[in-house]
Amino acid sequence: MAVEQKPATYDQAREQETKNWVYDLIKGEGEFVFVAEVPGPEDKIAVRLVDGILYVRGTGGFSKEVPIEGANEMQIMDFKYRNGVLTLRIK
Repeated sequence: MAVEQKPATYDQAREQETKNWVYDLIKGEGEFVFVAEVPGPEDKIAVRLVDGILYVRGTGGFSKEVPIEGANEMQIMDFKYRNGVLTLRIK
């Protein structure tokens, strides 16, 4: 008896893609440092921090959301992008 598999929906595919994306979130005293690989030239990278959720967009439809606990009142203070690696300082 064959088991029928449902095709992956867009949400399921996106959830799996997010799980495979690796980033570092380092908590310091009153700040966070976020480091991740993001595709695209620097002028195509967009980041926002809204209500404790970091939104990261790059090229090729790359778009991620990262909840950061305790960052509701914080802002992105420093943005660096070099060789495909994004580094943010959030205070």
